Amino acid sequence: MAIKIVNASKARANFPDIIRKAKRGSSKFIVTTNGAAQAVIMGVDEYESWLETVNILKDASWVKALKQAEEDVRKGRIVSFEKVFGRRQKK
Repeated sequence: MAIKIVNASKARANFPDIIRKAKRGSSKFIVTTNGAAQAVIMGVDEYESWLETVNILKDASWVKALKQAEEDVRKGRIVSFEKVFGRRQKK
């Protein structure tokens, strides 16, 4: 996904196109004034994903569980979907 830097005047002039690209997830935009970054425009789905990630990383118990899960996978301590749920995973 591309990150594009646009000044506020260009962002204003192309706002519908910027929103469309952000919504479909093909671009993120950093909006500048006088050469300094002031705002970011991204799609809502991506924004919500970022918030979820930040919230997980702020919770030490989640970080510990993720590290343990990574170690379990590295050491082959895994169980198949089929064994857990008694059926094949739908694709």
